[in-house]
Amino acid sequence: MNYEEKITVLRLDAQNARQVFRKGTPNIVHHWVLCVGEQGTATIIINQVTTTVRRNSIFILMPKQVLTLEEHSDDIKITFIQMPTEITLYLSGKERDVFFADTHFQSLNSVLLNSLLCISDTDARLGHQLEEADAEDIRKITSILETRSAKRNKMTLRLQISLIDCIIQILTSSTEKVSNTAEKLPRHSSLVKKFFTELVINSREHHDVAYYAERLGLSSKYLSTLVKQETGVAALTWINRIVLYEAKKLLKTTDKTINEIAEILHFNSPSSFIRFFKTQSGVTPHVYRR
Repeated sequence: MNYEEKITVLRLDAQNARQVFRKGTPNIVHHWVLCVGEQGTATIIINQVTTTVRRNSIFILMPKQVLTLEEHSDDIKITFIQMPTEITLYLSGKERDVFFADTHFQSLNSVLLNSLLCISDTDARLGHQLEEADAEDIRKITSILETRSAKRNKMTLRLQISLIDCIIQILTSSTEKVSNTAEKLPRHSSLVKKFFTELVINSREHHDVAYYAERLGLSSKYLSTLVKQETGVAALTWINRIVLYEAKKLLKTTDKTINEIAEILHFNSPSSFIRFFKTQSGVTPHVYRR
């Protein structure tokens, strides 16, 4: 990870919320993001699952998660710690400049999958409510991260990753009971959780329900029924939404041609990509890019 791709801290309040999020508009997350509720309340939707963020709520977002801010109180304050995707290489010990052992990467994924992707109407399963002492420790660490975020050098990166490691250890310990609860989810909820996990990883390469159904050992019809029951949205609709968001991001943030984007998203041809985009958005990729 290049030290130019620094870890940053964003403080969201009622004043800047409108600039960061358009109310009710889905946003694809492009980095690992750790979020801590500081004050007030906010209603958010993660992968079409609604939860309430309040003081000491904490949750983790990963790349390709879909986040929507629906409502928030006038006194809302949420801290977002944004981490480059490459941080997982450091936490897993895969880079030459190793900071931590594999167990830390496993902890990060365990916290993510058990506390974020569980499909449930129980707030504690979607995120986690920290005890005040743990939340205060994380706030102190976050303050140090924030003061160091302006500097860009290797020593700062080392310090930042060490601080992230401390947060992960606090969070891992705090969410142990939540993890145990998540393992006892009803089978249908567990299967939908696995569907979203697979979708996050494979959405660029695979656009059909049959692929995900096969991965889960289910029929396409049964998977579609489960996802619709749990989220209110059909499995294919979810797949199309994620692929469309990816296409829009590539069109607006890169100079790649339509042909190149079609290839990145594994469409059979540029024409099939154009048809898909127009069907889902109402305009062609060329018009959207303008």
